[in-house]
Amino acid sequence: MADGGNWCLIESDPGVFTELIADMGVKGTQVEEIWSLDDETLEELKHAVVRSASRLLGHRRSRIFCSAGGAVSRAVLLAFAPIHFILFFSFTDSSHANPSFLSHVDQVITNACATQAILSILLNSSSIDVGEELTKFKSFTAEFPPDVRPIIHRIRATSCIRSTNLLRLAISNSDVIRAVHNSFARSDPFVSEGRDSREDEKEDLFHFISYLPIHGALYELDGLSRGPVNLGPCTDEDWLQKVRPVIQARMAKYASSEIRFNLMALIRNRPEIYEEQLEELDGRLLSLDEGPDADALRARLASERANLDHRLANEREKFRRYKRENALRKHNFIPLIYHLLYAFAKRGELAPLVEEARKKGQRDEERRRERKREMGGKSSGMEM
Repeated sequence: MADGGNWCLIESDPGVFTELIADMGVKGTQVEEIWSLDDETLEELKHAVVRSASRLLGHRRSRIFCSAGGAVSRAVLLAFAPIHFILFFSFTDSSHANPSFLSHVDQVITNACATQAILSILLNSSSIDVGEELTKFKSFTAEFPPDVRPIIHRIRATSCIRSTNLLRLAISNSDVIRAVHNSFARSDPFVSEGRDSREDEKEDLFHFISYLPIHGALYELDGLSRGPVNLGPCTDEDWLQKVRPVIQARMAKYASSEIRFNLMALIRNRPEIYEEQLEELDGRLLSLDEGPDADALRARLASERANLDHRLANEREKFRRYKRENALRKHNFIPLIYHLLYAFAKRGELAPLVEEARKKGQRDEERRRERKREMGGKSSGMEM
C-alpha cells in the first residue's frame, strides 16, 4: 500500500478510538464495546441517546493477518442513528458507481484502515460536530470528482489490484490526521528505514467496512472495494433491522474458521447525555408542587436521579481508565527496561533468569506441539 508518509500500526481498542476521534477535534462522541446484536442490546444503545438532540451509535472492526491464505481474525464496529454506519470485514470484486454525495475512501495506506474507516463515517455525517480541522478537510475534498482513479496500486494484504482516488491521497498527505494516528504508536527500540515487509505480515492488521443509510438507501463502504455498494432502500428507522441480518450472515459464514469477532459502537458521549438528563431531572424536581401525588413523583425522580448519578460515575471512571491506558500505550518504557536488565546483570542475576525463561519457552513449545499432535489424532479418528 502507499505510505503517504509513515503510518504506525495502532491497537484496536475502544479507548484508543475514543481518544483518536477526540484528538482530531471531533466533539461529543465515544467508542463503546458491545457484545451482541440482539434486540435488547440495540434498544439499550438507542435508549442511551434517544433523549438527546444529537444521537450517535457505532461500528464493528475486522482484523486480518496480512499474509495471503493465513488465518483470519476479525473485529467489527457498529454504528446507529443518526450516524448511520456499521463497519464490517468483507471483500467485493465488483465495480460500483460512486454517488457524488458519498465520500468513499479507498484503503491504500498501510496500518491506517481504522482511521480511514472512521473518516468515512465522519466525512459522510451531517449530525456530528467534526471540529475545525476535519471541517476544513471536508470542504477541501467536497469538490473532488466522485470516481477519480488515476493510479493503480497493489494492495499487499489481499494480493489484489485496487485503484486509488483523490480522497485517499488527501488523507494520506494530511499531516494533522497522520500525526493524531501516529500519536498512538507503540515504543519500538529498533527502527529500520528498510524494514522487511514480511515482518509486517506477522502483525495483526484491521480492516473495516462501513454501512450507512443515506438518501433513502443502505450503502456499504469498503476501502478495498472499487466503490460504494447499494444494498437497497431503507429509512433511518428500519436500517438496523435491514443491516443486522447482513452482519449475522457474514458471521455465520466464517463460524467454522479461525475468525474472532468483537463489536464496537461509536455513540454520543455518555457523560454528556447523563449530565443533560440530570439537569432535566433537577429542573423537574424543583418545579414539583406539594401533595401526595407530587411526593410519589418526587420519590420516583429521585430514584432515577440516583441511577443516573451512578451511571455518570461509571462513565467518568471509564474515561479516566482510557486516559491512563492510553498514556501507558504512548509511554516509552524501553529506558526503564534497559536499566532493570542492567541492574540484574550487575548483580549477576540476569543470566540465570534468561536461562530460566529459555527453558520455560521450550516447555511451552513442547506442550503446544503435543496439543497439536493430539488434535491431529482426534481429527484423523473422526474422519475414519
